[in-house]
Amino acid sequence: MVSPFPVKNDAVVGGVEGVAFYLAKALKSLGVNVEVIVPNAQSYGINKIEIKLNNDIPVHYLPTSGIMPISVKNLMILPELESYLSKQNYDLLHSQGVATWALASCKPAVLTIHGINELDTLFRGNKILAKIRSNVIRVTEGRQRSSVRNIIAINPYVKKFISKRHAGSVWDIPNPVSDTYFEVKRNAVQGRIAYIGTVMPRKNQMSFIRGFSRFAQRHLEAEVIFAGSGENSEYAIQCRRVASSLGLSERVKFVGSLSVGELQSLLSTCDFAALFSQQETAPLSISECMAAGVPFVSSGICGIPYMIKNYDTGIVASGNEDDDIASALEIIYSLDREKMSNSSREVAKNLYSSARVACETLHVYESILNK
Repeated sequence: MVSPFPVKNDAVVGGVEGVAFYLAKALKSLGVNVEVIVPNAQSYGINKIEIKLNNDIPVHYLPTSGIMPISVKNLMILPELESYLSKQNYDLLHSQGVATWALASCKPAVLTIHGINELDTLFRGNKILAKIRSNVIRVTEGRQRSSVRNIIAINPYVKKFISKRHAGSVWDIPNPVSDTYFEVKRNAVQGRIAYIGTVMPRKNQMSFIRGFSRFAQRHLEAEVIFAGSGENSEYAIQCRRVASSLGLSERVKFVGSLSVGELQSLLSTCDFAALFSQQETAPLSISECMAAGVPFVSSGICGIPYMIKNYDTGIVASGNEDDDIASALEIIYSLDREKMSNSSREVAKNLYSSARVACETLHVYESILNK
C-alpha cells in the first residue's frame, strides 16, 4: 500500500492516513501480508529511508527529492518511488489517493480516489492562481486517473470525475473507520456541537460561526467545539475575531488536532456534529460520527448527501451560507436526536466497519490478480 501513514498508533492526522491505517490493520487480520510505503517522508520529519513497525505492519518511509510542493510532486511519477518499488517483492500495489503512485508500479495496481484535487485547490491561496492550478491539475490528474485500470470509488460522487474513456474496472467501497468508534458511550451534553476538520477556508468555519450566532441567541446552552489542525492559522485568528465580535468567545472553542482517543472522548459528549464545507468528497469525520452515534448536520454538497440520510441519521441543509446554517441547526435541534443516534450507528455498521471494508477490498485484490 502506498499512502500517508501515521508514525504512531494513535496519532492519525488527516482522513487518508486514518483510512490507510484502519484498512491495513483489518487486511492483516484477514491474513493479507500488508506493507506500506510512505512517499514524501520529509513531511514526517524523516530524511532518510526508514522502516518502522506499526501494529506489526512494516511501514517504509521514503524521502523524495525536489523542493516543489507535495501537491505538485504528486502529479509526477517519483523516480525514488519507482526505483524503490522495483526492488520490493509484492503481488499488487494499492495507492491511496494519488494516481501517479499506482502508475509507478510495474505490477497490478488499484487506486482509491479520496479527493478531487482540482476542486480542493480552488480554496487555497490567491483565487486567480488557484484557478490556473485547478485547470492544470484537472487535465493532468484527469488523464492519470483514466490511465489506472482499477479504481475504488469511496462515494458515488467520485465517479463524476472518472473519464468516460476509462476502460478498466470501478468498485464501490466506502472508507473504513476504526472499530473503536462503535464502542463510544454516549453521554451527550445538550447543545454541544462538534465541528471536525482542518481550520481553513474550504471547511468554512467562519460562515458556521455566523450562522451559529443566530442559533445561539435562541439557545443559550449551545456551544461549538472546532477540532482539527490549523487552530493557530491566520484564518483561525479571523474566525476568533468574528466569534468575539458576535459575543461568542466563551461559546466557540478551538481545541486543535486530537488523537483518536481524544476525539472519541469529545464525541461522547456531543449532542450532534456539523460540517458546512464548500468542497468535500466523503469526509471521514461523518463516518466516524455515525459510528459513534452522533447525528450530523451538513451542507448538501458533493458526496455528503450520499452519506447522510436526511431526517434519519442527520440533516442535509440546502446550502452552506449563514442563513442555511442557522436554519439547519434549528431543524436538527427540534428532532429526536436519540433516534437519529441509533440509526446512525446501524447504518455505519453496515457500511463503514473495518472488517466489512477489508473483506470487500480483498475481493477487489483477488479479482485483479485472477484476471
